[in-house]
Amino acid sequence: MDKSFAYLLERFWLAGLTSKARLQIMARWAPGEIDEFLHGTLRLSAFERKVVSDELVRMDSRSGVE
Repeated sequence: MDKSFAYLLERFWLAGLTSKARLQIMARWAPGEIDEFLHGTLRLSAFERKVVSDELVRMDSRSGVE
């Protein structure tokens, strides 16, 4: 993700997203669950949610089919 979003790191950390493995698990959630978590728990703006969601999709597609 773009380094200009580094300010969000603390929010992710406080919400329990403390490792790449946890982000990879989140990347497999249903889109509605991801959006609810990003909006309700992390309090991201619509723009931030879109950027993070797109990166999660890319992360999930790079992890390969299991």
